[in-house]
Amino acid sequence: MLPAQGYLTERMAKLRAKAHQIRNGHIARLEETRHVYAKLPRSVKKQAAAELAAAYNQMIGMDTRLERLDKAVAENEKRIREATQRAQDRARQYDHRGLVECLRDAERLQHHNSRLFRTIEGTEAKLTALARQVAARAKRVK
Repeated sequence: MLPAQGYLTERMAKLRAKAHQIRNGHIARLEETRHVYAKLPRSVKKQAAAELAAAYNQMIGMDTRLERLDKAVAENEKRIREATQRAQDRARQYDHRGLVECLRDAERLQHHNSRLFRTIEGTEAKLTALARQVAARAKRVK
């Protein structure tokens, strides 16, 4: 019933890695675009990498969004750890009312977790769409 510890942090780390690759123009390293760039000439790859980095920089507030999301994920993970510890303590003490209270808290945390997952997925989708757009343009230029 309690949310899993660490999974949210893992998803956020993947998002940060993807954003870092896009920010630096490492378009050939992205899973979504790797197959397109394997066949392109070096000059087109360089141009597409520069275009991707420029397009990322034009996305208003993406770095701020990632920072805020990272803070929210860290806070929620902290609350999950605390809730798990409280629930274990209540279970060891046979405090059934306290355990039910912990489960209610866990339900709220799970709801917040799902909202954070949706936000992470939406941000990943934006970054993936950006990379695919640049890949499609580079493929046409080829």
